Amino acid sequence: MRALFLSIMLVFTAGCYPKFNLREPVYLVATKSFFEGCEDEACRERRLNTIRVGAEMWFLQCEGENKPRVVIVSEPPKKSKNEPIYVEVDRNLESPAAFEWFPRPLRIVLRNITLGLIPQYYIGHELGHAFLGRRHLKSVSIMQTEGGPLRPTEEDLKRLSRAHPELLCR
Repeated sequence: MRALFLSIMLVFTAGCYPKFNLREPVYLVATKSFFEGCEDEACRERRLNTIRVGAEMWFLQCEGENKPRVVIVSEPPKKSKNEPIYVEVDRNLESPAAFEWFPRPLRIVLRNITLGLIPQYYIGHELGHAFLGRRHLKSVSIMQTEGGPLRPTEEDLKRLSRAHPELLCR
């Protein structure tokens, strides 16, 4: 019954999947749960760097004013052309990470933030869903479900350019 309900919801919400204009800032909102367990500013900065590296790996081929801006904030701006994405930790999450787009708000959810460098990969993978869509890929890609590269491949970056013609760096 639940599978039927989810299938019906997917049909009705398929057009609601987020669309980003990468010429406009993409706001990632670091929630309180993302900093849970941080005792000092150095810990908070390491966690913010996890988001920063995970996001910027998609735009390494871009330079100067053509580089999309990913802005990490604690509160989303009142007006933004792109819908903000909240980054949080939920220890009850079944998978290591998820990109949740329905119901709103958009969220990247990590099960555990204390996995060393791995959360950077999860941030990058889940942002791939935000920028490229829901699909996982079978080819060698950061969008593989398991065992893929820890950074976007050349083919991933080509997909990003095709999906976002407004992206001026190729």
